[in-house]
Amino acid sequence: MGSPHRNDTETLPNYIRQTRERIDIVHEQMRRQLKVQQRQQKSLYDRKATQGTFCVNDLMRIAIPRGEKLHPCLEGPYEIVQTLGPHTYRVRHQERRRRTMV
Repeated sequence: MGSPHRNDTETLPNYIRQTRERIDIVHEQMRRQLKVQQRQQKSLYDRKATQGTFCVNDLMRIAIPRGEKLHPCLEGPYEIVQTLGPHTYRVRHQERRRRTMV
């Protein structure tokens, strides 16, 4: 990619057009490569990922996002009282009697 001649006014617009075309081509190639990489990463993740299943009366801890760094982010133990869906449970804290839906 050389620079255009300074005295030729016709060459500068052509140079700019060609450079933009090359940039567009490279950009499209990178998009395709990124999609391939994303598919490969998803495939690797899906191969190793496991989905936890819980039953009624199982004990679990619940992740509670906290703003402070040093506070624990897991709370529990909770007992599963009812399964409402594939990832939705009604739980009850072991020390408290109030039920919570997770």
